[in-house]
Amino acid sequence: MSSPSLPQNSGQPKKGNRTATQFADEMTALVIEGLNRANAHFAAEKAGKAAEEARKHLNSLQRIEEEMNSSPLQRWAWRQVVGSTGRPSLKEQPERRLFTTGYPTEFEITSSIEDVNLLRPAPTMKPNPPLIRVQGSGQVTSSPDTVILGLELISEHRDYGKATADAGTKLELLRAALPKADLTTEQLKTDSFNVGVESDYEAGKYTFRAYCVKHNLSLRLPFDPAHLGRVLVAVAASNAKASLSLSFTVSDPEEVKRRVLEAAVRNARSRAEVIATAAGQKLGGIHAIEYGHAEIVMRSASHSLGNLFEGKTMDLDLNPADVDSEDTVLVVWELEQA
Repeated sequence: MSSPSLPQNSGQPKKGNRTATQFADEMTALVIEGLNRANAHFAAEKAGKAAEEARKHLNSLQRIEEEMNSSPLQRWAWRQVVGSTGRPSLKEQPERRLFTTGYPTEFEITSSIEDVNLLRPAPTMKPNPPLIRVQGSGQVTSSPDTVILGLELISEHRDYGKATADAGTKLELLRAALPKADLTTEQLKTDSFNVGVESDYEAGKYTFRAYCVKHNLSLRLPFDPAHLGRVLVAVAASNAKASLSLSFTVSDPEEVKRRVLEAAVRNARSRAEVIATAAGQKLGGIHAIEYGHAEIVMRSASHSLGNLFEGKTMDLDLNPADVDSEDTVLVVWELEQA
């Protein structure tokens, strides 16, 4: 099948028709016009942002000027930074850049404000007052009202099982005797429990003798000589073969601690006043207090009674010595002119 024939072109455009060249020129003009409009839009947007940054920059400078004009010294410092024009010169300083050319970023503006604030005069510092450090000691003497009865049960045997079994038997004998002295088994407290090995030294060497079980217990009782005598008799009659010891203390140790610390602080102040007066000064306010939280001893020495013989009664004529408690406190005072 043959192709359709095209109309012959005479070389001259017909009226009302455009050539391909004219069409291309018109399209090119439209594209150029669109690009120009886009560039104008972007330029306007960029100019708006630049104007906003400029306003921020101007506001920052105005705040700095207001701060710098608050005193003669600050006005002088501001002039050293900005010169006689009242505006900072847009140049880099030898050591730090105060302001930059163009539109500064938020960080640059903030840094500039901080740098200028460094020129403010330093506040007047109050000199540190002289100090005096004095350690005070407090001593309190208390009359004991409580007795601590120590009991030690010892069991030895070459067989480990038999040694521990004998220790358990002695403990049960001791507990069974307590109700005879108006005591309960809950009042009997364990202080320590130890299982060790006993050896004999012979011919230059140690030889195993037995396993040793040591059980240390205590009874804390109000000090009553008559009641204490009945307790000792009951323990001796129990066949537990306990070794006994006595010591005395107070029933309210916290009250004694409070009195000791009060006495220590009073002693420290008394000493500090003597020293300050001798130096022509007087005590001001307390600067610091240091306390080491040392354990305050409120217990007399332990008195061993050994193994008591069995008897029906035991008359005790006891007059326990006072219990001495002491502690120290370090107090620091400020000194003032007398």
